[in-house]
Amino acid sequence: RSDPLLKIRTRSLSISPGKFIEARGATLYAGNVPVFYFPYYRRRLDQPPNHWSITPGYRSRYGMFFEGTYNWHLSDRLNGAARLDYRTLRGLAGGLDVNYDLSQAGQGDASVYILDDRDPQSGAGSRSGSTEFTTRTDRHRLSLYHSVNVHTNLTAKLLLQDQSDPFMNRDFFESDFRRNPQPASHIEIAKHWDNYSLSLLAQPQVDDFYQTVERLPELRATGLRQRLGSTPLFHESETSLGHFRFSPADDQLHLGEYEAFRADTHHQLLLPLTYFGWLNVTPHAGARLTHYDSRSGGDPALSQAGDVDRFVFNTGMELSFKASSTWADAQSSLLDVEGLRHIVQPMMNYVFVPEPSDRPWELPQFDRDLHSLRLRPIDFPDYNSIDTIDSRNVLRLGVRNRLQTKRLGEVDDVLNWELFTDWRLETAVHEARFNDVYSDLELKPRSWLLLGSELRYDPNERLLNESNHSISLLPNDRWSLTLGHRYLRDWSPDALKERYPYDPFFENLLDEDWRWGNNLVYSRVYYRLNEEWGFRMIHQFEASDGTMEEQSYSLYRDFSSVTSALRFRLRDHRSGKNDFSVSLMFSLKALPSLGLGDDSNRLETRLYR
Repeated sequence: RSDPLLKIRTRSLSISPGKFIEARGATLYAGNVPVFYFPYYRRRLDQPPNHWSITPGYRSRYGMFFEGTYNWHLSDRLNGAARLDYRTLRGLAGGLDVNYDLSQAGQGDASVYILDDRDPQSGAGSRSGSTEFTTRTDRHRLSLYHSVNVHTNLTAKLLLQDQSDPFMNRDFFESDFRRNPQPASHIEIAKHWDNYSLSLLAQPQVDDFYQTVERLPELRATGLRQRLGSTPLFHESETSLGHFRFSPADDQLHLGEYEAFRADTHHQLLLPLTYFGWLNVTPHAGARLTHYDSRSGGDPALSQAGDVDRFVFNTGMELSFKASSTWADAQSSLLDVEGLRHIVQPMMNYVFVPEPSDRPWELPQFDRDLHSLRLRPIDFPDYNSIDTIDSRNVLRLGVRNRLQTKRLGEVDDVLNWELFTDWRLETAVHEARFNDVYSDLELKPRSWLLLGSELRYDPNERLLNESNHSISLLPNDRWSLTLGHRYLRDWSPDALKERYPYDPFFENLLDEDWRWGNNLVYSRVYYRLNEEWGFRMIHQFEASDGTMEEQSYSLYRDFSSVTSALRFRLRDHRSGKNDFSVSLMFSLKALPSLGLGDDSNRLETRLYR
């Protein structure tokens, strides 16, 4: 544009092409208004410029706020951002983010954020509707990630994440909190060969307000599936040993700390066979030996049990085949189809594990079954809840369907559908004969239209336990739309304790008012009004109690040299006052925090990715 929002007028200007510019007596203008005078100004042209991102606004739990970020770039190997924020209810805060590349010494990033919180209870109570808050005023968060390739296929990684209290991310870094509400720290060293790998993992409890299984440390050797000499047999193995400690959070007084040394090894033989040129049959058999030394803490009966050696035998068989058919002449302009190929893959996996020498309730639980909405593995080594292994006699049945076509010269999936369930030939306490039926479907009738469906149906009770449906449209760069519905059956606390008997969360922490289920409707709409303006709306409605949990509206403006966004958001926490915020963000277009169109929808079938 000939009329940029930001421009510099100068008395003299020197240019070294591709390297730098120097100006003397330079005045910075916003439009036609002078805003700053530089007696001397120099800017590098061979690297990104340093720049500010500024966000003023108001939020009910912050008061008026100003968030300023100075993004700096010293070299391709060292850059970062300095943060200075002020919130009228919470006070002054600041931080520093650094990204570095030390060449052979490794790469990583570090971040620190500190504030003297005037009113930490603003994150809870009448302002937010949450009953959880901290009384600490000196609050911080610290993170460090470093990765180095010590040698070929030998890597070392350090991840340190420390917070002053469990609500730091919730109150000030909401996107991080949604992705990972309980960040952990660890050190890992790993060496890989063609058929083997060796790793050393140390995972301490850095923050005592997070429940942690400490690994102090754990050494693990993995043997990948490989042929035994010239025989038709294949072998795979996994061996681990280490000192483990279950450390509950400091407010979980009803849970006891316990620890033990554990050595575990599992070896399995497989015999892959093919019949009739298309039927794949793989019988397998394995054995596992696990040793626990004298344990301390927790259940007194376990503490006095002394050393324990548990033996587990497993066997089973996998059957599968793949069939396909092609219709090269299939054409449809409506469905954007140019030829069709259908691939179907039925499969069956039988697993039998007789009763182990020691049952799960007789062992300390470090690697245990945790709650999951997805179908868990049933065979080893994919099933890695070592301390929860029990007898099993189950048949997993499933089928995968794919329908493909050519679009823009490339193969594209029109349909991708997976259907699985478990038939338990022998049932444990509180188990039904059939597991839930899981259905995952993605349908893409056009390159810009995607429909997704996830279903989990209980055939025993004839009840729908879970559903997740969505439709995403992205026909062009002007507008996009995502609509979705997510349903999760509301289980009673007693039913959850029966379903997950070894998960301490469900075993000890539920009260009668705790809700598991939801009936959520969500939408995301983006519309680009023209080359300069864009608009986005997000809504999240909980139908079970008629609550509009979240609604936000964003207006984007492209000023040629500067991008800006005006945002409104309202969250209903069901008790107390709603959380309302309005903010205005500015950043250089050369290095935008969010460019026009970057916030548009993507073709996806999940609420969060």
